[in-house]
Amino acid sequence: MKRLFCSLLTAFAFFCVAQNANAQLAMTNQTDKPVWVAVTYNFVEADADWSDNTWVSEGWLYIAPGDTTTVSRHIGFDRNDGIKTNFFYYAFQPDGREWKGIRKFVVEDPTDLDALDKERFEYRIPRAHKEATLTKKPNYVRRLFKGGTLGKNPYEVITLRANDLDDTPEGEDEFRH
Repeated sequence: MKRLFCSLLTAFAFFCVAQNANAQLAMTNQTDKPVWVAVTYNFVEADADWSDNTWVSEGWLYIAPGDTTTVSRHIGFDRNDGIKTNFFYYAFQPDGREWKGIRKFVVEDPTDLDALDKERFEYRIPRAHKEATLTKKPNYVRRLFKGGTLGKNPYEVITLRANDLDDTPEGEDEFRH
């Protein structure tokens, strides 16, 4: 009973703090070529059961060489969209360079990058952590995402460099969630 009370108190405290959280997440492209980015974030609807969370992926956002672009203004709590806490990102350059990690999420495979709106995300996929989501559209694919961290700053920046190393272990092929 004491453990349940502590868990409920912790969840309530997080919810109270999260109501005022409104962190921004940005990415800087420090390479000499354009980068396309997708993000995935842990999402719990404001009126949902906390144990019924999901992962949502959004992409593709264009970042020109040397530019910094805001990829989310609502990590934390948003009254309309719910609670967004942890996040991951996947980035690539058309010549084949990728920034990838070990967590697999579903994204929409871009077929014509020139046709995409460079100023906004073109897709939003709920339940991107579920393998079954792949069957919803023929152009859905899995990509390996890197984990990001949000510190105490209300504005976090992830810098993409040409010499960054991927944190993907060899042979990783499990669908993780």
